[in-house]
Amino acid sequence: MQKIIILDANAILRYIIDDIREQADAVEEILQNEEVLILPEVMAEVIYVMTKYYNYPRDKVSEYIESFLDDADCNSENLINAVKSFKNENFDFKEL
Repeated sequence: MQKIIILDANAILRYIIDDIREQADAVEEILQNEEVLILPEVMAEVIYVMTKYYNYPRDKVSEYIESFLDDADCNSENLINAVKSFKNENFDFKEL
């Protein structure tokens, strides 16, 4: 039976932002060699941190996360569509 790795927000942020190289490399290794599960709640936290703490604009957040989901071989259409909508729609993650 193949194990499935669930990445937390910190792991995803380290990979996307690449501010702690060793951790980003470890996440990259996981993405290349393991099956990963990306939970919508975790992605909401990533978006919140990127927009509110790191002050990334919505279009950049969407771009970075879409790229991450591609790297993670994410096949959740709902999650992918939500991230794409985030760029242009007027909804906010601040009330989570």
